Amino acid sequence: MELRTELIPVVLITSDPDWEKGIREFLTNSGRIHLVRTFQNPDQALQLLPHVRPAPEIVLITENAGGVPELSTCRQISQLMPQVAVILIVSEALYDDPRYLRSAMASGADDVLRVTRPMRFQGWIESMERVRDLLRARVSAARRETGQVVGVFSLKGGVGKTTLALGLADRLATTPEPSRVVYVDLNWHAGMTETLTGHPTSRSWLESLDFQHWSPAIVDALITRPRESLSFDILAAPREEDHQGMLRDLFLLSRLPPEDAPDLERLARALSDGRPLEDEILLDVNRRCVQHVRVEHALATALHHLLINLRAYYRYVVLDLPPAADFLTLLALQRADRIVLVLTPDLAALRATHLALDLLHRHHVPGEIGVVLNRAVRRSEIRPDTIQRLLKGVSWVAGIPEDPWMANDRAPSDVLRRPGLLEAIRRVANQMFPPEGGGAQGRPASSAKARQG
Repeated sequence: MELRTELIPVVLITSDPDWEKGIREFLTNSGRIHLVRTFQNPDQALQLLPHVRPAPEIVLITENAGGVPELSTCRQISQLMPQVAVILIVSEALYDDPRYLRSAMASGADDVLRVTRPMRFQGWIESMERVRDLLRARVSAARRETGQVVGVFSLKGGVGKTTLALGLADRLATTPEPSRVVYVDLNWHAGMTETLTGHPTSRSWLESLDFQHWSPAIVDALITRPRESLSFDILAAPREEDHQGMLRDLFLLSRLPPEDAPDLERLARALSDGRPLEDEILLDVNRRCVQHVRVEHALATALHHLLINLRAYYRYVVLDLPPAADFLTLLALQRADRIVLVLTPDLAALRATHLALDLLHRHHVPGEIGVVLNRAVRRSEIRPDTIQRLLKGVSWVAGIPEDPWMANDRAPSDVLRRPGLLEAIRRVANQMFPPEGGGAQGRPASSAKARQG
């Protein structure tokens, strides 16, 4: 077993004297933690944290410290000091609440620990060491980041999103200054990368769960390098057989096995009758909810490291996002430098684009947003200039003309054999990365910085 001699610098924020005494004694006696400072007031902590020396790697925040909700303090520290990990310490009731775990994840918490009565600290040191290792890998990879992430998105299916993503990957890889480009199929619900690209893929991004810090060998093992017909690499979505095990747990709430239905009906009746529930079924449902959220957290961490590492090895990372507003899609949109919303000239697609823009604004997605009107026709009532007037918060609008040849059940990869479509997509790429702004170099490096979460 590896012997750890380096102490982890930690700051504690708590206003509960009993918790402070117990936690301080535990951390001091552990022999693995350097408790740098303790704050009773979160506002004071926020002011002084950037000046504390040695700089903390982990900040521990107890429940409702100083009368301020710990989630609010966690969110502020995550934004102020992205190079620091935050761990929340809460009561058993909150720890077992799946809604709280989801809120903690959304607030930037790296882990959640529980305080028991009497106080026990099982697994605390292991958690802090794991979070410290993840943090160091994240910071190390972020220093090497050079690439930019392009998210291709629509809340409506069938608008040509995958076709455009493949075309953009091809155009960005064949610019006057050739660049390394990877196409990532993030359709984790039902990956069809082989069908869409026409190339067999032996591995998917789901396997990156095992890696936080990538080496060239890991990149080579995960990605698919197609034959000569494609100029970019592919990182496939998980196939149905990959859902077994960990991903299967994500579907428990919506795809419970039929044999569980009678128990759920009995639970629903008990709830409607207002009777007190002391039933194993309720405990089981709660356990599954907690498991669901913890798997989401694991996948979110994997996606975070996935994008950081791909930035380090590729000039452009093109994400083909699913037509959904699930947690993984939102996280990917948060990490994108540029977002391309795709729609077709019909009212349903326009409505979906309005909803997508509202979603991006409500979640404060920082990337530059552009719109591509696919299958544009001259007689359409919805034209690029009309879209520019109707949609707010959009940096640019481009159109791709309708190609009757593509309407005959062609695979999205067929776009790479249509010179006319490729020329239209080239114009889209030029709007995203104007040649006069440095050609394929795109925006200044400051806008392509790592988004710590």
